[in-house]
This record gives sequence, C-alpha cells and structure tokens, in this order.
Amino acid sequence: MSRLRSTDGAALLTALMAMMLMTALATALMLTTITETRIASSYGAGIEMFYAADAGIERAIDDLRTIPDWSALAAKAATSTFVDGPPGGPRTLWDGTTLDLGEETRMVREGDGSPWRLFAYGALADMLPPGRLKSRAYVVVWVGDSPDAPFRPGEEALRLLAQAYGPQGARRSLQVVLARKPINDSKGILVVSWREGP
Repeated sequence: MSRLRSTDGAALLTALMAMMLMTALATALMLTTITETRIASSYGAGIEMFYAADAGIERAIDDLRTIPDWSALAAKAATSTFVDGPPGGPRTLWDGTTLDLGEETRMVREGDGSPWRLFAYGALADMLPPGRLKSRAYVVVWVGDSPDAPFRPGEEALRLLAQAYGPQGARRSLQVVLARKPINDSKGILVVSWREGP
C-alpha cells in the first residue's frame, strides 16, 4: 500500500477552484448582459412612446385645422378623425394588456383638475395606410381649455395632452398649448408651449 504525499490532490483542488471562479464570472457576465438587454429594450420602448405621443399631437393639430371655432371645443363632443371606436371602454394593446379609456380620462382629469376631454385615440400603426408604419404604440389625445386663453383679441387657444402606451408598461406624455390667430385671411396654428408632461 502506498502512502499519500502531502501534495497529492493539489492539482485537482486547484482545477476545481479555477472552474468555480470561471463559473462565477460566466454567471455574472450572463446576468449583466440580461440586465443591459432589458434596460436597452425599455429605453427603446420609451423613445418609441415619446415619438408616438408627438405623432398623436401632430395628428390632432391637423384635425383642429378643420374645426372653425375652438372657443368651446373642450366642452363640445367634436372628435378627431383618428378614433378606433366609441369613446371610453377597454382597448387591447399590442402586448395583450388592456387600457380603459374612461379610467385613463378620469385619472388625467384628477391629475391637474382640468376638464380634459377625449379627442383622438387609436393604434399609432393605424394613422397611415396598412404596412406603412410598424409600431406597438397606442395613442390617446385629450383636449382642454388653455389656462391663459385668449392671448390677444381674435386668437383662440387650447391645450392638448397626448399619452402613448406601449409594451412592458412603457408610457410617455406630452402637453402642448396651441394658439390660432388670423394670418392673411386664414387662421394659422402656433405652438405656444411644448413639454414632456405629467
């Protein structure tokens, strides 16, 4: 029978320690990569929602050009041509979650106490002919009286609030104050203020 020397098994122990270290490093790298991928995806969805909200504002402005009198628009039942059904009620978003327009309108009104009214709502991809735009955003635009209206005699003003909803809970909001004033026998629309909002 041979006697064990004090160095027997040292190579095996060193190899096991090196494998454990490599496994720990690989696990840390994998977790970091997964986290960074999720962060990048959330950031990308947020940017997409920001531009979707901006597109909703632009679409609402186009529809506002056709409305001759803004003075009581926030109280009237006028709506945009960009709607996907009756106002209020649930809508199914791209990722299968639901959005209740009535509940969102209630929350917007409670947010700053303004009497916001639903004006435009629908999937961003429906703004253009089929196949022209691929987006996962659902856009809602509310209209409200401008707190500073009217600015000058002959001018009309109002506020728009757009929110875009997307996958993974992504949401962005924009608030715009518009003024319409006489320009060469027609009425031009001027963006008075624009901010990413509440």
